[in-house]
Amino acid sequence: MKSFNRYAAACAAALAGSGQGEDTAKLDDKEKARLRGQALTWLKADLAARVKQLASKQAHDRDDAKARLLHWRQDTDLVGVRDPAGLANLPEAERAAWQRLWREVDGALAQYAKK
Repeated sequence: MKSFNRYAAACAAALAGSGQGEDTAKLDDKEKARLRGQALTWLKADLAARVKQLASKQAHDRDDAKARLLHWRQDTDLVGVRDPAGLANLPEAERAAWQRLWREVDGALAQYAKK
């Protein structure tokens, strides 16, 4: 449950940090960057949990982790920090950090495919 809550919080932070939502007009660039950074931190923690889950001897654990990571790749809440158009709006260093996360997600999924 903790992981789901963390993921939901990361999505909310990513949305706000990307300027999506009714109240985001009140946020300055510094606050949006802080929210995106928090989202990245939470997603990294969740990814670490999913990677451990992918290494499980239980097929249902591995399947669950795969499904969740595939969801990340399609979740519209993460468009602003995942898709090329959204990433193009970020400062270069931040963009690189997000791109690294998505490469790690893809790498985890590729490892799953080998099992």
